Amino acid sequence: MLGPVLLTLVGLAATFLPVFLKLRDLPDIVPLALLAIATGWAWFSWARQRGRGRCAAAVGHTLLLGGLGYWLLVYSVYGPAEGVPGPGEPAPLIGAERVRDGATFRLEQQRGSSVLLVFFRGAW
Repeated sequence: MLGPVLLTLVGLAATFLPVFLKLRDLPDIVPLALLAIATGWAWFSWARQRGRGRCAAAVGHTLLLGGLGYWLLVYSVYGPAEGVPGPGEPAPLIGAERVRDGATFRLEQQRGSSVLLVFFRGAW
């Protein structure tokens, strides 16, 4: 039963150690994959030999995998959105220059026609 626990510790270290050592972050898939393997190992171990300790380890790994996955992929990725118009509200004044011919696209000129706007959140 020590294998899944050690693999979990390696996965958690892969998540947090680069932050503390000010190294380049590993892709989020690395600690998640390690933890997913440890979770599968714990469930396989419990299926081979039943017991409360193995069941607790398997359930604990599953909860840890879900929590870490949520933290890495949802919670820590984006901050709260500020100043975002809601459904039915007019869009902000937006203008963009086309690279091809240098013409300026202004959103307010499209009033009354259907326009699909795609906004990418993130830190550039």
